[in-house]
Amino acid sequence: MISGYADKILRVNLSNKEFCVEDLDFFLARNLLGCLGIASKIMLEEVDPSVDPFSPKNKLILLTGVLTGSIAPAACKSIVVSRSPLTSIWGESVFSANTGIELKRAGYNMLIIDGASNKPVYLWIYNGNIEIRDAASFWGMDTYTTCEAIKNDLGEKRAAIVCIGPAGERLVRLSSIISDNGRAAGRCGLGAVMGSKN
Repeated sequence: MISGYADKILRVNLSNKEFCVEDLDFFLARNLLGCLGIASKIMLEEVDPSVDPFSPKNKLILLTGVLTGSIAPAACKSIVVSRSPLTSIWGESVFSANTGIELKRAGYNMLIIDGASNKPVYLWIYNGNIEIRDAASFWGMDTYTTCEAIKNDLGEKRAAIVCIGPAGERLVRLSSIISDNGRAAGRCGLGAVMGSKN
């Protein structure tokens, strides 16, 4: 890591089940005030203003801050960004979770999810491997049950998980994204965007 940044951005396209890893542009990070500035640039340049929040063309971005995972107070914050189904404009929600810390430990400052899967899936990032796995058996569960079921499926009790429950699956426009410790990215209805991507 350089000055609190991991050095990679992970992009996942759920429509074609492909992913790519990009180098983080440290010049952009410095000049756009970190990963939130980069996420703003990505949304501005890559998502047409007319795109419906539930369209596969909308993006869902999970990002970390410079202090995420450090010993600084409150350094467990992560941010989720997308076009909001409530307002059809910029949507941003901050939550405390191990997910951002683990994402950075895996070497990524940002996870950009594009497209939409034709069936429920989950993304598993572990020891340099990236997998898109079947999540049909978890669909319909509440978030606490989902977290435990995925950990059991992986055989990894310490996995950091973010997920949605039935509200996000049904595209309820105020649904949240929930982390495995019950923390919510509760603003802007971004759980519904996650649900729209399956």
